[in-house]
Order: sequence, then structure tokens, then C-alpha cells
Amino acid sequence: MNKQPAPAGPASGRIEFLDFAKGCAMLSIVLFHYFRGYFPGLGDKAVMVGGAGVHLFLLLSGFGLALSTQRLAASFFYRKRFSRILLPYFLVVTLIFALNQFIPLYPGSGLYAWLGHILLFKMFDESIINSFGGHFWFLSTIIQFYLVYPLLDRCLRTMDNNWFALSGLAISMGYWLLLACTGMAGLRVGTSFFLQYLWEFCGGMVLARLFVARDYRFWQQQPIFLLLAGLVGLGLMGAMALKGGTVGKVFNDIPSAIGYTSLVAFLYTVLAPSSQVGTWLRKGLLFTGSISYEIYLTHMLIFSIFSFFMAGGDVNTLSLSGRLAAIPVAFGTATLFNRLLKRSLSPR
Repeated sequence: MNKQPAPAGPASGRIEFLDFAKGCAMLSIVLFHYFRGYFPGLGDKAVMVGGAGVHLFLLLSGFGLALSTQRLAASFFYRKRFSRILLPYFLVVTLIFALNQFIPLYPGSGLYAWLGHILLFKMFDESIINSFGGHFWFLSTIIQFYLVYPLLDRCLRTMDNNWFALSGLAISMGYWLLLACTGMAGLRVGTSFFLQYLWEFCGGMVLARLFVARDYRFWQQQPIFLLLAGLVGLGLMGAMALKGGTVGKVFNDIPSAIGYTSLVAFLYTVLAPSSQVGTWLRKGLLFTGSISYEIYLTHMLIFSIFSFFMAGGDVNTLSLSGRLAAIPVAFGTATLFNRLLKRSLSPR
């Protein structure tokens, strides 16, 4: 096996597609959480596609981390992750826990659940993994990736691209088989474990190496190819989920990730900056991408508050107007939170 050198250095400047893709993924996830089960028939199936945005986030997480050309000390890496990821997460969960003492937004989620978030053991406890909002499973997964990232980075620097990517895929597929054979495919602690998504995180790291070494931009392909790949991928994802049940949902990550990423790249390609509509849509999605983490942390809290006061806590009976009104409030809250974090965490 031939060792490949670390990339010489990333292209200068910010990569616009990354923020655009994060914006698309975050918007579709918000729509998925706010409207799933509300529209009948095809409408609900279209909304459900938004859940695939987490795959793009994981791919981009591996891509973004691997763009660094310097081998960072593990202590520095973890300090940076704490300030950027864990601290905002802890603040939001603590706020939710405090509100929950006065407004029962999440009945049954108490001190033990809060400690599970703060001490990071809720990722292994099925009884509290969905506490204070089911979307927090993703934080468990991404934290696990941060814990193993120094090891993955070392492997990437010493392995051939193909072997690194195939190794990640093989480990994930082995884990999928384990879930299917043990019956853990129906448990969130099983499906949110990082090995489930190792293949796409490693794939993102390889794509970053190719981008740095060869300026390979995986999002710049022929639009018709991206569109076809997107439709075929999402079609297979839906078929496997509908026909395969719980096990099918475990194994449909590959077509889901490829299909969703391809459609986002297609949208990026066809939204020409020269068009006024395209320009405004790009700006809106780029802004959404710039505050995507804050939106992810807070959007379900806003939705729960709207559900509590407008539908007595019954999400299923929340009106369409209530769901639509929650969206700008969620984005406004995330914007404010983002600015507060920048002000408090910026060096003085």
C-alpha cells in the first residue's frame, strides 16, 4: 500500500458551497421536523426527504475537519470543539431543562436526562437519548466522531485514499449487519452510534484531501448527472425504507446520502448568481448555513413552545399557521444566539 503525503494546503478563501449545502440541509431538516405527518400522501413523503440532510452534515463535517493541513495537538483540537460545539449545546440543554421546570414542554425529562446530556452518557441510554428533543441524537453522533477524529486523521495521513474510504464503508456495513442480526436496528442508541455513519464521514475526509491536492470539487459536475443521481438515490432510499421496514432504514443510508448530496449540488449549480431570484435564494441559503448549528440546537425548542401554547402540547393538532409562524421565530432566535456566542467567545 502506497502512503500518500498530507495535502499541500487548502485553497485560499471560504468555500461557498459548504455554507450553501449546510443551509439547504438545515432548512430541509427544519421543514422535516415541523411538517412531518402533517401533509397527506406525497406531501408527507416529500417532507420526509428533508431528514436526509443529516447525511450531508456528516459528510461536510468530515470534509471540513480534514481541510486542515496541520496536525493539531489533541488537546488543542478538543478545546476548540468544546468552545464551538459542546458549550453552545450545554447552554441550550440547560435552558431547556430550566424552562421545563415551569412549562412542561418535555414531560418525563428531568435531572437525570439533563445530566445525561452534560456528562455525555445519554448517547448510551435509550431511555433518555431523545430527551429534550429527539433531534439531539445527532449531537451524540458528532461528539463520538470528535472523540475518534485524531485516530481517523492519523489513518488518513498514512493510508491510500481508496483503502481509507473502503475501510470506513466495510466497518459501517459490518455494523449494519450487527444491528440487523441483534434487533438493535430499532433502537436509537444503536442507529446513532458513529459506526453507522463512519463511511460518509471518512468519505468527506477523502474528498477534502482530493480538494486540497487536486482542487477536486465534488459539487461541480454536469447538472443532468447530479439530477439523475439525486432522483435515483432518493428513490432507492424511499423504496428500501418502505419495503424493508426498520432494517431497510438502516441499510438505505448510502442511496440517501448520495441522492440528497447530488440534489443539493444540482441546486447550487442551477441557481445562477446572474439571476435575481437565484442571487436571493443563494444569499438566503448561505446565511442559513452560517447559523446552521444554532438553528439545529434551538429550532425544536421553538416548535415545542408553539405547540404547547397553540395546541396544548399536542404537536399533531398544531395548525399550519402555527407551524409556519414558528419558522421565522426559530431563525430569529438562532441569529440572536449566534451573535451572543460570537460576542462572548471572541478573544478580547
